[in-house]
Amino acid sequence: QLVVHLIMPVALRVYAEPPEAMAADQIVGRLKMALPQIGIDNPQATTRLKLPRAALSGRQGELASPHLGSSLEFHDFRDYQPGDDVRQIDWSALLRTGKPIIRTRRAEVSPRTEVIVDGSRSMALTPDKARRTTELGLMLERVSRAQGLPPALWWAGKDVVRVEGAMPSAFDGTMPLPLALPRLPLRSCGVRIVVSDFLFEGPLRPLLVRLAEGCSLLALVQVLAQEDRDPLTGPGARLTDVETGEFLDQLLGDDAVLRYLERLKAHQALLDAEATRVHARLIRVPAEGELLQTARAHLIGALLEVRGAT
Repeated sequence: QLVVHLIMPVALRVYAEPPEAMAADQIVGRLKMALPQIGIDNPQATTRLKLPRAALSGRQGELASPHLGSSLEFHDFRDYQPGDDVRQIDWSALLRTGKPIIRTRRAEVSPRTEVIVDGSRSMALTPDKARRTTELGLMLERVSRAQGLPPALWWAGKDVVRVEGAMPSAFDGTMPLPLALPRLPLRSCGVRIVVSDFLFEGPLRPLLVRLAEGCSLLALVQVLAQEDRDPLTGPGARLTDVETGEFLDQLLGDDAVLRYLERLKAHQALLDAEATRVHARLIRVPAEGELLQTARAHLIGALLEVRGAT
């Protein structure tokens, strides 16, 4: 029987029952083989996180955030608003213009990395998607550590877990990322990376605004399987919400898939716009294929850089 998995925004997943997901030790084994080829985990490691050009600021080792704060680094002028710190008024500008003008300054953040992996059930829609999500979380944690940015790797599944060794093997989260976010103990950091499919209902703006707070760089790594991007049609099918287990039996034709693709396109355009609004990097990564080819095609240049490359 064909099984169609439903995850918002109205994503129709059609495929034969998949084989069992790859075991965690197999994923780690594949990762160890791929990392040296990418330029990670070898004595001549050359691959690093691609930081903002003007990232270094303030005391040695600190990073400048694109958001406002109270550091010594001047950012811009703007009109005074009720509630602003009167100590930041530029009195010479007030004398010249007769208007209270505020000097804004950049926030300073700690040189550390937070990697947040979405552990909800939708990330295990296919074995490839579960494997790619796990690989990316581990890889980004290792490249950050090798670069001297102490990483904190978080798994947002049924429970929020800080990963110290092996990644959890079960994608068991029943809440979408916006609902799981309050359980994450986010701290000021230089780089924050979120690995998710970002396929959920609800406004994106509050989620991305919260994720962008207190970091110099926010990167959103969207992992999509073939069934996410272009689901197949079939005869009778069962629509199953992978988060809740609720299902609906109905005929699935070309019209239903077309409506899904139209809604997915609109959702992706909105995600693009909201990521731009908070100055985040949005990188889309396919679940299928080898990690080495995926890193070269989608991550190098966008989130990673090869040191010394021209």
